[in-house]
Amino acid sequence: MARWFEDKRVFIIADNDEPGRAHAQKVAWSLYSITESVRVVELPEGKDVSEWLDAGGDPATLVALCEGFPVWKYDPTKATAAEAPEAGTVPLEIAFIDVEKIQPVPVTWVWPRRVGRGKLTLLAGDPGLGKSQIVLDIIARITTGAPWPDDGHAPRGRCIILTAEDAISDTIRPRLEAAGANLKLVQVLEAIVDEKGQRRTFNLRQDLKRLKLAIEQYGDVVLICLDPITSYLGDNIDSHRTSDVRAVLEPVAAFAEETGVALIGISHPTKAVQSKALNSVTGSLAFVAAARVVLMATGDPDDEDRKLLLPVKNNFSPEAEGIGYRIVTRPVTNDIIAPYVAWDSEPVTVSASEAMRASHDNSATKVDEAVVFLREQLSGGPATPEAIISKAATVKIGERTLKKAKKKLGVVSRKPAFEAGWLWDLPAP
Repeated sequence: MARWFEDKRVFIIADNDEPGRAHAQKVAWSLYSITESVRVVELPEGKDVSEWLDAGGDPATLVALCEGFPVWKYDPTKATAAEAPEAGTVPLEIAFIDVEKIQPVPVTWVWPRRVGRGKLTLLAGDPGLGKSQIVLDIIARITTGAPWPDDGHAPRGRCIILTAEDAISDTIRPRLEAAGANLKLVQVLEAIVDEKGQRRTFNLRQDLKRLKLAIEQYGDVVLICLDPITSYLGDNIDSHRTSDVRAVLEPVAAFAEETGVALIGISHPTKAVQSKALNSVTGSLAFVAAARVVLMATGDPDDEDRKLLLPVKNNFSPEAEGIGYRIVTRPVTNDIIAPYVAWDSEPVTVSASEAMRASHDNSATKVDEAVVFLREQLSGGPATPEAIISKAATVKIGERTLKKAKKKLGVVSRKPAFEAGWLWDLPAP
């Protein structure tokens, strides 16, 4: 209610008796710190303003009377016991916490130095680097209580997924299976259903109380994933405006702390190449500021098929070491071939900023090298894609780079006969 009085000129007309005057003083004390001015008005006759008006008073005279009273100022030496605030208190519109009364507690980690309980972790990186699959690997380990790839075991529990990009049947379910998840402990939040049965997208501004209730009902939720986090900010929120993002994420941080659930938000990098990884997360820097831990998925500058999960920010402890991974596949239900993350133990010595710059700097060079390789391979005539891809791997040219080179060189794909396989060939001169 106090917001209606902010920066306003306020006139408090006291009832003409001791309780009325004391109450007016209390109201003045509660408002004076947020208004432009406060005046306590005492009418010359009548018990209250209604009686004064009934006796012949008029609005114009009332306004003139009000303007004639001085601006109210709190004077503790003249205040009555009824008017004076209790010792050590301040106006009710400000809430303070006495730090001395707070019991210190250590940060509880889901994945040590990477994902904290009751905290927001941000995972950023270019498309195609397996960010969503990293989170599904984390979920698989939590739902089974499996060991982490570097140290310790995951706390066993339930995970909730909010995804705006992947289908459950052909993407999420097969990938969770491939990662070894306990599917009974994974829920996907599909929609919010209102009182009329209408369905809409989950909204971080409106639906945290509903989500908290669901968490309490399940009783064993460890982690919630938002993929991508920008899809759940709500309507009319500019993800590049700091004030908008903070208005959404501050309650999210409080929600995580209250529930003790780890939140992972997936984000994309900016389109422009940044010199520092901290500046490469899309949208306002408020995303990075709100997250207690920020991780980045990036390519390994020295191995095109290898990816790196690197620390960018950690507010609670020394940053975790970088860790390498590859995206591999295995068959799951219905003979579907699904990808999953295979972590490795090879040392990682590059920082997120260094890897990010090197990845962008090397991209064009690698494609040019692949163009030369492809031209040499096809100079003697057409060849099968399988043969070229296999030979390219021996010189550390990945399939994705090879296909970029194919497009740049104008290589054509053709079948010499209906039952024959595909061939790659150089374009006609």
